[in-house]
Parts: sequence; structure tokens; C-alpha cells
Amino acid sequence: TASYEARKFGIQSGSSAFSARLKCPEAAFVEGNPEKYLYASSRLIKILKDYTSEVEVFSVDEAFLDISGCETLFGPPENVAWSIKERVKKELGLTCSIGIAPNKLVAKIASALHKPDGLTVVLPGEEQSFLAKLPVGKLWGVGEKTKRVLNRLGVRTVFDLTLVPKEILKSYFGVIGEYLYLASRGIDNSPVIPYYESHNARSMGHEHTFDRDVNDPRVVFGTLLWLCEKLGRRLRKGKYFATNVTVKLRFADFTTITRGMTVRTPTNLERVIFSNAKRLLLASWKGQQMLRLIGVTGGGLVREPCMQLELLGIANNPRYRRMVEAVDKIRDRFGERAIRYAGSLLAYAE
Repeated sequence: TASYEARKFGIQSGSSAFSARLKCPEAAFVEGNPEKYLYASSRLIKILKDYTSEVEVFSVDEAFLDISGCETLFGPPENVAWSIKERVKKELGLTCSIGIAPNKLVAKIASALHKPDGLTVVLPGEEQSFLAKLPVGKLWGVGEKTKRVLNRLGVRTVFDLTLVPKEILKSYFGVIGEYLYLASRGIDNSPVIPYYESHNARSMGHEHTFDRDVNDPRVVFGTLLWLCEKLGRRLRKGKYFATNVTVKLRFADFTTITRGMTVRTPTNLERVIFSNAKRLLLASWKGQQMLRLIGVTGGGLVREPCMQLELLGIANNPRYRRMVEAVDKIRDRFGERAIRYAGSLLAYAE
């Protein structure tokens, strides 16, 4: 990506390093840290979910919120927005831009107008007039190719787009023409799809790159347990059960291997996941080789166990299930670090 300072020189997200250096020889290049981004993203979503459960995660740093009905608790939408901005700044040390509008399309466009720390409000009934003055390239979904075709049709602004008959737009763009016709008028009936109603996932996983290569079994197994804790909780939140477990290892020489196995019973319990992951780790790593990265993935996800639960064992132990539910509630209220397995405290993963 490119910082706002770099963008002043014409450098955009996705620009090559070569072209960026040509445009700004003084530019500083910083190595990306995906794990840090994902950690900040998860904390951001946790903040958003304190205001409403209707949160649709759109990307690592974007989300839609449906806050209708929240006025009694938090006041008008502007109050909610300012509260979110203050918390993100205080808890994450980051600025954020927010767009408030009657629908997702206009809200997204509004959020991009005054970055990196803006707040733009579009009231009901003002959607079309708000969009009219914007360049047509600002319309969500209009990329460079579509923009070039529209420009050839004499369309430079969103207002210009409203003057093009629907039939002509459909003749040039097919089904996208219908979208352009409606979007130019600020019409978008797509609902906010909460995280718990999104499309079915096939797998979920977590991995960690160590700050330095390690072969201390306490650190390695502690980190694996910590990753299994995160995976189990994530599966339970999504109401998923994993039918297989995979462990990923990357050694100091960057050799990478993955090993997987089918679990006896579909599970979303970290102790069961860890038991299987530990067996895979022991079969692939003898303790002498230095490790750079370790990861664990639950795959073959199902919404309900498709096999009969074992009559004995932890998977069907009601006391253990109640304990897991209690731990989840504690973490929901006080955060992920509020309660942990002792073994995972040895991890370098934080």
C-alpha cells in the first residue's frame, strides 16, 4: 500500500517499487507485516461489535455497520461515529474515516472522501445530489476500463451518468449497466450481512512467524497451543466444526512442509485440535531443526457434526463443554487475554 504522503506524488496502492522510486526517489520502503495488520483488524472488529452485532467485514480495514435501532443506547449516528473514532484512536493508535448514509454504496463512497481521519454524513434523500458532483471514477465498482468506456460516452461525473438511458448502459455493460443506472442515483438495497451470516467457510487457520528462529520445545508447543486456542474460539464463533487438522512448519532455510490428518469426530474444541496438531508436529519435527513459522488449520468445515460424537472422551463431556462456554463468555467481555491455558503463556506469539 501507499501512505497518504506518498500518494501526493502519484504513488498508489499496487504501484511497483520501481515506478514508486521514479515518482519519489526519497520514498521510504517498509516491509509489510500481515500478522500485525490482522491483529489490528481483529481488535477493530471487536470495537465495532460493541455497538451492533450487524457488522459486515468487507476487508482487513473496512466494515459496514447497520446501526438502525441503536439510538436508544448510543444516540444518533454521528455520536456513534465519533465514539468509534475516539476508541480506535485510543485503543489502536490509528485514525479512521467513516461515512454515514442510508445505504452501503453511499456510505462507502462517503467514507473515502476525507481520509485519513474524516467523517462524512449523507442524509436520507440527499444520496443522488451528494453523488452528482463526483467524478464517475469515484463510483464504487467503476474501474479504469469501465471509466474509459464511460468517458467515450461523454460521462465524466456521476451526474452525467444519470443522463444516460438504462438501455444504453445495458447495451454497453450488460448486467453491470443496471447497477450503474441505480448506483448513479444513490440506490442500493443490498443488506449488511453480519459476520455470523456470511458465506460458509471451507477452512480456518492461524499461523505465527517467530521474531527469531526457535527450537525450544516449550516455545514451539506453547505457540501451537496458543494458535489452537484462537482457532477453536474462531470455529465456535462461526458455529463450525473441523473434520481435519493441518499443521504448517517453515524451517530456518525456508523449507516449508504441511501435514494433515482427519479427526475422529468433527470438533471446535482447542484441546482436541491441539491433541491432533501435536501428533502432526511430533511426526515432522524432532526438536533439533530451527523453526521460523508454525501454523494450524481446521479444514473440511461443517455446521453440525456429521458423525456421531464419541460416547466417552472430552468431545462429549458436558462439564468440559460448560467450561469452554464460560471461558468464551469471559473473553467476550474482558478480551482474548483475560483467561488462557498456562502452556500457551510460553508462546512468543504476542
